[in-house]
Amino acid sequence: MRVGNYIAKVHDLVLCEWEDSYGCSQNWQAIEADGEPQLMTCKSVGWVIRKNRRCIVIVPHLSLNTELAEQQGCGDMTIPTASIVRIKRINAASSCASLEPNRKQPRF
Repeated sequence: MRVGNYIAKVHDLVLCEWEDSYGCSQNWQAIEADGEPQLMTCKSVGWVIRKNRRCIVIVPHLSLNTELAEQQGCGDMTIPTASIVRIKRINAASSCASLEPNRKQPRF
């Protein structure tokens, strides 16, 4: 997936800015004919775990590969490619180390 000059790769740590819909009021309310329609802009940070032409999946919380359990993730967000405004790789020395088994784990 290419956004601007950056091509997102699986295992990259990224900052993704994307547009989303919002609304779904819980009660009946007056409709403002004069209101200006707008999109909600969101920012998400996480490791790219999957991607294809239609979407990208990023996860902000990952466990380290240990002898106790297989790697786990929490908070996965699937973002449609068409909604991505910009995405950039975050340079972190340990960004991929925790994703690859049998590599020496970084110390924080």
